[in-house]
Amino acid sequence: MGQGWILDGGDWRSFQSGGRHDLRAAAWQPGGERALVAGNHGTLAFVGREVRTLDPPTRESLRGIAWRPDGGMAIAVGNAGAIVVVEETARATPLLTPVNLRRAAWHPDGTRCLIVGNDGLALLWSGGRTRAIGWGRAHLRDVAWRPDGTEALIAGNGALYRFREGDDDLAVIADLPDGDFAGVAWHPDGETFLAVGYRQRSTALADRETVAWLGPALEPAFPPLVGHAFVQAVARPRSAEIWIVQQPVYARTESCLLRWSGGRPEIVFRQAETRLAQLSFDRSGERAVAVGSPRADFWRS
Repeated sequence: MGQGWILDGGDWRSFQSGGRHDLRAAAWQPGGERALVAGNHGTLAFVGREVRTLDPPTRESLRGIAWRPDGGMAIAVGNAGAIVVVEETARATPLLTPVNLRRAAWHPDGTRCLIVGNDGLALLWSGGRTRAIGWGRAHLRDVAWRPDGTEALIAGNGALYRFREGDDDLAVIADLPDGDFAGVAWHPDGETFLAVGYRQRSTALADRETVAWLGPALEPAFPPLVGHAFVQAVARPRSAEIWIVQQPVYARTESCLLRWSGGRPEIVFRQAETRLAQLSFDRSGERAVAVGSPRADFWRS
């Protein structure tokens, strides 16, 4: 079952969408009063004062959403190379690759969208055309443009990458051989970023701890939290805060949203036996949407 929560004025209210299908992605429309959410089996819906479900142009699971900065169009990406263009309706674009796609991010000038996915694949989408622009060593899981558009950071399994247009390939800027970078977010100042993920402490699947690195020096931002995994980092607009989505490793424990602006992070929202997947703020930083599903087991988004 798809579940979500809207933060508005300091209060959280819940909503449901997608029927029995999990929600896996969310993005607030720039300058708008609604968010777009997506999930398994091609689920797509606008969420504001009401929930409006869109006819899905694909039945593939959708994992990431990126709104063009002007708020006029969104790109949703997902399994088996699915790329869906969303305006008031949704349409699928021709498939370029069968590789599962995970996240997308528009360049700040709104002319092109960087998409990353499994098998190290990075694509650039512009005007309905898609081309490969680089490869990582393993699955790529998140992407964020620097606010001035000069570069993008890409979080992946075992490594953190930098992409600059004109380069021949992705450049590795940090290795995490015993873990994965799952999310990356630039601070609004454009000078620092937070990369988050998790590290495997032993061969046991549940023996994991969080990691968080502050760039560009890539020093630990705070001590690891054992028994949890970070899966996303999101800068809160008009503030010095970065919020982190934390999933449980052990069954029947809580997913949390953490707020960090230096020091140890603070829990601001928690849900028992729920896998929170993604979070997105509106431009004011006063409203947010979070999505997930009512499952107790650990899930890599």
